[in-house]
Amino acid sequence: MGNHLFQLIKKLTISEKRYFTIATKPTQKKASPDYVKLFKMMDKQTVYDEGAIKKKYASEKWVNTRNFIRTKDYLYKIILDVLHQYHSSSSKKEKIKKKIHQADILSDKGFYQKALKMLSSVKDAALKLDMNIEMLNILKLERKLQYHLDPMDKDKKIEALYDNKNKAIHIVENLVAFDRKHSQIDRISKKHGRNITEEIRKELDDFLTDPLLNSIENALCFEAKVYYYQIHALFHFLKGNSQEAYKYNRGVLNLFEEHDEKVYAYPHKYIGCWYNFALDGIALGKYKDVFNQVYHLRSLVYEPRFEKMPNIGRKIFVRVSVIELNAYINKRDFEKGLKSVKTTEKGLKEMTGFSNQELGTLYCLMATFFLENDKIKEAKEYIDKMFALEKKGKTAYLYIAVRMLKVMLMYEEYEIKGDKGLIQYMPTLITEFKDEDLYKKECELVFPALSIIIEEEDRKKKQQLWNALNKQLGEVSKKERVITKVTSFRRWIERMVAEGI
Repeated sequence: MGNHLFQLIKKLTISEKRYFTIATKPTQKKASPDYVKLFKMMDKQTVYDEGAIKKKYASEKWVNTRNFIRTKDYLYKIILDVLHQYHSSSSKKEKIKKKIHQADILSDKGFYQKALKMLSSVKDAALKLDMNIEMLNILKLERKLQYHLDPMDKDKKIEALYDNKNKAIHIVENLVAFDRKHSQIDRISKKHGRNITEEIRKELDDFLTDPLLNSIENALCFEAKVYYYQIHALFHFLKGNSQEAYKYNRGVLNLFEEHDEKVYAYPHKYIGCWYNFALDGIALGKYKDVFNQVYHLRSLVYEPRFEKMPNIGRKIFVRVSVIELNAYINKRDFEKGLKSVKTTEKGLKEMTGFSNQELGTLYCLMATFFLENDKIKEAKEYIDKMFALEKKGKTAYLYIAVRMLKVMLMYEEYEIKGDKGLIQYMPTLITEFKDEDLYKKECELVFPALSIIIEEEDRKKKQQLWNALNKQLGEVSKKERVITKVTSFRRWIERMVAEGI
């Protein structure tokens, strides 16, 4: 719990910490509660040090083993409660849920007309936000209220409510069906990437014969329409058809642009769709479209409506930086790419709460950018940062990525050419961490092969080489179970190869 609690505290924004301080401030002039002392101590630490906390408060009972565990658990729960309060005040959906709950309370107290009026005030808003489950709750409560109000046309109104309830259930069932389809193809994508067998290819072809996926008109609500486009985009990505994938990703962005308020209702979906669109755009060389979208998305980083969702601003910043750096690496545009690096560095200093994987991804791309432009000193700086992160977090993604970059660095620094020249350096890299035997077989396969792939200029041959490597990795995975933790990195490398990086 200690490490999870520490990580949660480190991801709090300044405004969230301020709100926590106000919410937990004693009402009278009393000493700070034990959990507040623990919070402040953890907040000051850069690395979690339980020993230092116990040493500072050695004379207090709450730091003995049993009480300390209870205090950590209590602080964790308090932080989550405070965060819920903080974010609920600005969330339209939470406000609607609150009104429904208040209407239910009024109903229980016998204020039926007031309760009905309150439900009527949120009904349209719930429909606009696709809150289909909440709509079922509203209709259920309205039916209950109609029985108590006893109007002249009670039967007619209750029958109409049942009709509306059936429609709401149908919409929910339709959404669940699209969600399930999306989950199925997403699992195929995460498991295989583009390295699909004939059997999987046939499964994909059969997958798209479902009548549900024939037309966008079959999707009955906004979220289902998003799933429709995402399913088709993923299907074409897996089949290697970037042009069609790009078209469907463009379709989902158009859908969001037609319903601007949905960007703020479904920010994670919007960012994910934008990111896929941009990656496909880079693969197709549609840089103008990509950069137009980059400028638009960057403007949302400090959007007031995201003020209480700082993780959204951070996520946008990371995705935009990744796309920009990828695009400039692809275009071999050093001057503009350097500006992007500086913008990224500035954002890293101004914003907080980055995960190791987010930092590692950005450091990796900045190192790659400098390597591609023969800037060895600058590349080393970012590789060292990645190395420090990987040592700290033992993240499989970073473990492989940092060593891949070291291979690239060797090419640039020592001008090693070809497979044989590189292999002599492999044992040093492979045995660098003796406690990381889990990845030894991966390294023996990955580094020499990746080096050749990176050097290969012919796009078609590059893809063939990657497919061969991916097949080998799959075989090792089946036999020795050592590849399972690096699926995301394999997909990232696959994108790199497909985009000609």
